[in-house]
Amino acid sequence: MERRKFIVQTATPFLVFCAACSKSGVGTSPSNVDFTIDITSTIATPGSSVIRDGVIVVRVNAQNMVSSFIAVQVECTHAANPIVWNQSAQQFNCNLHGSVFSMTGAVINGPANRPLKSFNLSLTGNNLRVTG
Repeated sequence: MERRKFIVQTATPFLVFCAACSKSGVGTSPSNVDFTIDITSTIATPGSSVIRDGVIVVRVNAQNMVSSFIAVQVECTHAANPIVWNQSAQQFNCNLHGSVFSMTGAVINGPANRPLKSFNLSLTGNNLRVTG
């Protein structure tokens, strides 16, 4: 087989995959979010998370303070794949293409080039309110 034909045949599936990836859109951040979570039953332990209304809410430590929780959009800003919380690394990972985000939603590693949207949190008793 000649070299040019070999390169075209082997590269085409990869290029199709990349084109499909770029056409899949970017993660959309939800708007008008306003819900409450009982932290003693839903996310009671460090590392636990819940997804609701397009938002992933994570408990990062055992303290009952607003700073013990994070709320960001659940869709990766690269290809709209759901992200997951990595408790040991204290970061969000997208398992589709390998994007990594900090606790604040900032991009640590691409291909994502936009941060995750963060949401406002307030804590009253055992109720964590997520808005934004």
